[in-house]
This record gives sequence, structure tokens and C-alpha cells, in this order.
Amino acid sequence: MLTKKWNTTDAPVDEMGFGRWVSDVLLENTAFGALCKLGKAFPSTCPSLSRFCAGMLSHSEQVDASWSMLSTVRSVRFNEMEWSVPAARGADALREIKALIARREFPLMFPLEYRWVKGDDIWLSPDHGRDSVHISVHQYVGMPFERYFDAVQAICLNHGGRPHWGKVHSLKAAQLSRLYPRWGDFLALRERMDPQGRFLTPYLRGLFGL
Repeated sequence: MLTKKWNTTDAPVDEMGFGRWVSDVLLENTAFGALCKLGKAFPSTCPSLSRFCAGMLSHSEQVDASWSMLSTVRSVRFNEMEWSVPAARGADALREIKALIARREFPLMFPLEYRWVKGDDIWLSPDHGRDSVHISVHQYVGMPFERYFDAVQAICLNHGGRPHWGKVHSLKAAQLSRLYPRWGDFLALRERMDPQGRFLTPYLRGLFGL
């Protein structure tokens, strides 16, 4: 397990030294990408390769601007699903997903991510009206992900989860309308602001049930 913490500070920004380049570029992208390709070719090796990747991590500290620290260059391609689950239900959802992964039905190279997010009042925010935890799962590009993602989706929905809008999920308007208290208000506002549907795509029409 790797824990990341971000704190505000007045300390001077660290320069991009050789050690940081090794970590950010060589290990997290080049080397990890090569190991993912190996896992794709030989799926049975994925658990061992994943443990090896985790063993390469070590404690480090870094000072930089927030835009640099909170956005990371990723040259390794992957599919991703992310769910916002009520904070009080997050641990239970995580335990169920860990049990799912432990059965080793799916060859996985990427870690599971778990983070806390403060609630807000944005109508279609996954964190509307509640503090949440976000649970993200990934699969290397070209490797099967559908059954794994479907199982994670079922677990998160059972715990009151809402999907990340920019990542993989299979929910439609009928299901989404039950997850967002202001869903109807949003659709009414959308219709008022764009009555001719100029900003709608075929995907959005299906998503909103239009």
C-alpha cells in the first residue's frame, strides 16, 4: 500500500533533479509500461509483477506548485472506472472489492486508488450533498476489463455510489436520476439554456434520456 498526502507549504519548490526524473519518468512510465506489456502477454504473471512494482516504491517528499503535484504525466494507456461512495460506506465497499480482486479472476497490473473528497452542492457532482470516498480501478489497455468493471460497479452501486462522469460506467438516465436529487432540476435548466440541443452529442442524449 502507498499513501500520498498533500499539504500546503511556504517552502521553496524543489528542482527537477535526477532522482525525481527516475521516479516520475523512468519508473512510473517507462519501466511500468514494459511490465504491463509483459503482464498482458503472460496474464498469470500479473500478481507477481504487481507485487514487484509495489516493492519498488519508497518514502519521498516533494515541494511543487499544486498544478504540477496534482496532475501527473501518464504515458501508459489504460481503462479506468471511478466511483464516489458515501464516506461512511467506503471501507465496506473497499473490503468487498479487495475480496473480489483476491479471487484472482482478473489479471490486474494497476493498483486500486482510494481518496477522500469533501461534499459540495453542485447538482451533478458525484459528491453532491455528502462527504465521499472515491474508489478507482484500472486495467491496462488491450486487456479485458468488462467483467472486472461490472463487478466493481455492482459493489459500489450497492453502497450508494455515483460514477465519475469522465470514466467508464454503464448507467443510463433511469438509474442516474435516482442517484442525484437535483437531476430533474438539471434537465430543466439544460432545456432552458439549450432548447435546440446544440450542445448535445448522441452520447449525452442517451445519458440524459432525451
